[in-house]
Amino acid sequence: MPTASYILFGLATVWCIAWVARASRGWIMPLLLMASGAVHWLLADQGYYRNVVSFPPPQMALLVPLIIGMVLLFALPGGRRWLLKADIKALTALHILRIPVEIVLHEAYLKGHVPKAMTYSGHNFDILTGLSAVFSSSMTTSATPAGLLIACGVSITSTPSTFGPSSTARSAFW
Repeated sequence: MPTASYILFGLATVWCIAWVARASRGWIMPLLLMASGAVHWLLADQGYYRNVVSFPPPQMALLVPLIIGMVLLFALPGGRRWLLKADIKALTALHILRIPVEIVLHEAYLKGHVPKAMTYSGHNFDILTGLSAVFSSSMTTSATPAGLLIACGVSITSTPSTFGPSSTARSAFW
């Protein structure tokens, strides 16, 4: 991978941490995300995720902490209060990071590191969500209904056409 890809992905990571900090109005969530990322980075570096035939697949380790965290956020009254205080404009701006991530994924596909289905070449148009976030975040205010932003995001990513999941349901293998 070219050095520019690493730089672009690093900038996307910084963008993510900054906007999560702003959205959550603190550094607890960004620190948790960084700690989780570090653990998974170490696991990946040790080859933990290379076993694709075991059951359950080791990639499930990526989902377990997220599922537990989401259940706790919705189950606990303090978690629900925290979610309701999130900055909707910052959460929308966070999705702009999809643009550099998709560019890096496309470069990784060209180098044979990821399957085509994960890129816009394989009709995965997450980059459109990132591009729409540029406009949405500039027009979002604290009075903007969250449901409207969610509906826009869902309509972009789930339209049954070459832009939706029906086109990405193809084989995830090269």
